[in-house]
Amino acid sequence: MGEPKIMYKIVPFNLENFPKPTGTNGSNSLTFFHRETGKIWILGEMLETNRHFEDNCGDGAEDEAEYFAYVHNFATWLIYSIENDKFSYEKIPIPTDIKLGLWNSLTYNHHDNLVYILSSDYRNKYRKIGGVLLFCYNLNNNKWDLIHSFEDEFVPERLIYDNEFERIIIFYTNGDKKIGEFYFNDNSFKEHAFVLPHPSERGFSITYDNKRYCYIYGGFDRNDNCYNRMYRMDSHNMRIESEIIVEKLTARTFAFCDYIEKHNAILFYGGTPDGFGFVNDGFIYFIDKEKWLKIIDLPNLAGGPVCVFDPFSHRLFFINQSKFLPDERRYVYIADGIMVFNIDKIISGE
Repeated sequence: MGEPKIMYKIVPFNLENFPKPTGTNGSNSLTFFHRETGKIWILGEMLETNRHFEDNCGDGAEDEAEYFAYVHNFATWLIYSIENDKFSYEKIPIPTDIKLGLWNSLTYNHHDNLVYILSSDYRNKYRKIGGVLLFCYNLNNNKWDLIHSFEDEFVPERLIYDNEFERIIIFYTNGDKKIGEFYFNDNSFKEHAFVLPHPSERGFSITYDNKRYCYIYGGFDRNDNCYNRMYRMDSHNMRIESEIIVEKLTARTFAFCDYIEKHNAILFYGGTPDGFGFVNDGFIYFIDKEKWLKIIDLPNLAGGPVCVFDPFSHRLFFINQSKFLPDERRYVYIADGIMVFNIDKIISGE
């Protein structure tokens, strides 16, 4: 196939005034691609990166929450347009009566043009949004609705919309890792234990094949050990059906992960091996062939980009980068435009 390469890169005229999109170590819990308009949507922007982040998360999660409150603004949408190899952006403010917390995860229902956002302030002593809230944002009329308020507090890790059963599947943690099913027809909620053959607790990369199976990769345990293992889970009963042999990847957590329906394959990119550094390579796992293919290798990329996948034309977008400076104990933001990868051409070797 030859060396993996960037298909092309777009750099705006003025990078200094370009917004800073939010991202969680490259994961796609805050992004989606809008097919009808060809635009990239990202929930929130980074406001400040000069504050030092003390590494006392876990039992000191309140300090993590304080840091997130300082650097993230979840009161706006960032929308990126790409036309003729040029891109522009706009900001859409979120109404003040829509209170999003510090821990958010979204899923896009492209059948009805709706975005579902689960929002929480779990273990945040600085402010509360009033429990865990499920919102719906209607892209047809730009209207917000509060769908449901959950009784228990938890941190949403990943949301998946399932059109067949009109539900969202929620991977979350509240001290223990769990899976929930929220059904829109009657607002019912079913909770399941999230049982894996290894002690990973958080930071999973999870995608759905739009039919029945969830694929779960990586994660870390309470001692910050990363795991290089992947499983297939049956979403009809929330049980692990089989383990998939992982090749080529190194252990990581919070990797970007999405499903490519045309190839019946899973796309992986990036992630972190230690919570702060970034691994800048990408792979595809072909489910039918049980084969792994390395597609991207960018060792000189300074930080971890915000990733968005276009599931319709199979383009992978990288938007700028964030980088952790271990000596200074803080993140910096690197504005350098958008990298675009055509996954079909990379697979075919063009």
